[in-house]
Amino acid sequence: MTVTIVDICIVSLCAFIGNVGVGLTGFGMGIIYLLFMQIATLSGYEILSKVAVFYQACSLFVAQPILLKKADVKKNGVRQLLLLFIPITVISTPLGIFTQEYIETDLIKLVAAFLIGFVALLEIVNFTKSYYHRGLIFSKKSVQENRKA
Repeated sequence: MTVTIVDICIVSLCAFIGNVGVGLTGFGMGIIYLLFMQIATLSGYEILSKVAVFYQACSLFVAQPILLKKADVKKNGVRQLLLLFIPITVISTPLGIFTQEYIETDLIKLVAAFLIGFVALLEIVNFTKSYYHRGLIFSKKSVQENRKA
């Protein structure tokens, strides 16, 4: 299968949307990119996963310096956390390439979808608990404040 101009445009659009998402939220470029790539795939476009990964890597390469400057890593960074993530990244990148090469793509998509859904569910639960404990939702105080407004 050859890469066409339409494939490049779709992957570039997904990368752009991922960058917009990370610009708005500060995280989640890959998740947003993957979501829109899945929508494109379900719409009938067959894009090679290696091409999609390459474009995502290019997109992240361009956005990373901007994100690091915006986060002011020298001031706000936690050294121990950075020292933890660097070896994890060095180990997991070749592992990801190996996984993509030797494990069936449908299985990888299924595991990724499960993990993303599970993490999203945990974040929703934590978000709800946080607001509940601060009395912002599901409390008499918040109901009374909403009635006054």
